[in-house]
Amino acid sequence: MAATDLRPLSIPPSGSWQGVDGQWSTFHVQVGTPGQTLHLLPGSSVQAGNAIWAIAPEGCAEEKPGMWNCEEERGDVFSANESSTWSTSQIGNNTYYNLNPIIESMLGLNANASYGVDTVTLGAPEDGLPTLPNQLVARIASNDFWVGVLGLSPQRLNISGFSDPVPTLMGALSDPDNRTIPSTTWAYTAGAYYKDAPTFGSLTLGGYDASRFDPNESVTVPFSINPSQDLQVNLQSITFDDNGSTPLLNETITAYINSMIPYIWLPPEVCDVFEERLGIEYDTTTELYLLNETTHDRLHELAPDFTFTLGGANSSQTATIVLPYAALDLNVSYPHINDTQWYFPIKRARYLSQYTLGRVFLQEAYVIADYDRRNFTVAQALFSSNSTPELITILPPDTSGSSSSLTGGAIAGIVIGVIAGLVALALAFWFWRRRQRSKQATSAPAAATNEIAEVGGREIQEKAGDEVQRDYKDADAYKQKMSFTSDAPHSPSELPSGQTPSSLLREGSWPQQYSELPAEIPPVPGVHHRSME
Repeated sequence: MAATDLRPLSIPPSGSWQGVDGQWSTFHVQVGTPGQTLHLLPGSSVQAGNAIWAIAPEGCAEEKPGMWNCEEERGDVFSANESSTWSTSQIGNNTYYNLNPIIESMLGLNANASYGVDTVTLGAPEDGLPTLPNQLVARIASNDFWVGVLGLSPQRLNISGFSDPVPTLMGALSDPDNRTIPSTTWAYTAGAYYKDAPTFGSLTLGGYDASRFDPNESVTVPFSINPSQDLQVNLQSITFDDNGSTPLLNETITAYINSMIPYIWLPPEVCDVFEERLGIEYDTTTELYLLNETTHDRLHELAPDFTFTLGGANSSQTATIVLPYAALDLNVSYPHINDTQWYFPIKRARYLSQYTLGRVFLQEAYVIADYDRRNFTVAQALFSSNSTPELITILPPDTSGSSSSLTGGAIAGIVIGVIAGLVALALAFWFWRRRQRSKQATSAPAAATNEIAEVGGREIQEKAGDEVQRDYKDADAYKQKMSFTSDAPHSPSELPSGQTPSSLLREGSWPQQYSELPAEIPPVPGVHHRSME
């Protein structure tokens, strides 16, 4: 079916809140035949989000033997032996692999997994959403990822035994030969349990829900050149009142937006300012900012708003995302600590690569990721208990369609009139000429395109993000630097091998990167690997 004939898919929230580090809105996904309904969290991470991560029964039976409601707390478990379509014939039955997700490993998170392929259906049985056969499923039991993951990455995974890389869920849905959604695009906001009327999250594939964000408070950013951290944004400042006091963050840092991480990871000196200004204390044992009742009550009464100012690397355009204190007023419980306690969800980063805007940030932010145009939009989320979804289709860039079909970055630049569009085109042309004349430049930005449409009576104009082209030598050097490839054998504790073919780092559409299946865990003498069937 042609992309112009398709509508975006809105994945209904499960209506439940799961989590041991906050209350997170999950989404229904059925795995297996007959379908086992799971509650999953969307996974935006490039490498970690290229499969369904389902909690195995061992995640409760062995990891949490004394937790009577473990399965419910973890969003239900997937029993592979109860599915007639579960297959490990091409992967290795009962073979365990170390997930070792590149970015999440930098934050101290990891898991072992048993892989297989099975039938996956989006939504609950009554939702009537698409069913996809032969989807890659990783069954995990680790505490590091408490709830299973619905991967949103289009990056394929190389697996020995398969003649071709295994397509991801997003890749299968947007396959040009058999499309189910109009484009390789997703849009997500995490929901807000703390509102007077708790508002569930929103997940749209192939478009976005215009009722869930403010287009006048948004910014569009090209994907990062770093293939493992595509959704990088400049975090320019953080303030928490309107009295003109010194910002909590007053120097721009580059942060990665990652829905698989609950926290906000900041430089230690910024965390020190939070400590001083808010009167919070860092617990070295849990590595969390745990709050006693006195501190919690004081902050709850103060109820400051925290304003995050975001921008792109090469743009003066900014957006402000406001998080009320209630969005940061969270509980943490077992297995992080033995009881339940209030905590403030910032983490002390040791390295630049750890700066992260996690799920707590996405409670008040709406993100649209357009992999066809390789840019993304971050906007202030909106909440209305009686709003009707307003689904807007995003078409592939080479598709002729009506002006109502916007790109994933369409919401970013709020520019009034044609003059601003001409300025954007002139700037894009200037940068292109500058790169062409540089002897060291190996790439040229794609021609900027502008589309104007109306959403809610407002004119919105967008500029497509720069494409990145690197020659073979530079691309190979870069991916080696980013630990995407390694010729040396590695242990399960090291970063996994993978590959991003140089020929795919070319101008045009989203480069369909490939990752190798992480290393098989070698058997340890005297240690029996338990079955996860």
